[in-house]
Amino acid sequence: MNKITKYIKGVFISIMFRISFALKNVEEELKAHAMDLVGAVKREYRKRINNPTLKKMQDGQADERYNQQFYEILHKADEIVYSSNPDKMEKMADKHGVNIGAKD
Repeated sequence: MNKITKYIKGVFISIMFRISFALKNVEEELKAHAMDLVGAVKREYRKRINNPTLKKMQDGQADERYNQQFYEILHKADEIVYSSNPDKMEKMADKHGVNIGAKD
């Protein structure tokens, strides 16, 4: 009986160690960083931006290159809107994960 309890205890401890190692960095990934907080009172969260054009847009900075890239983005968006039909738009929304509110 003593060997069985030691074996069960060893298996249980082994499982707990494996779970703790697997969950080691989950808290850091899910925790919001100070740079992500928009309002100190409201605690709104915003995703970090890696794209320099979008970062300039968020900061309100404008230069010649930013203006050129911004108008290229608008031109491509207009092309997509004017050249596609509702089915094509729905497929694009599904592809990029922005088809919110559609039927499941």
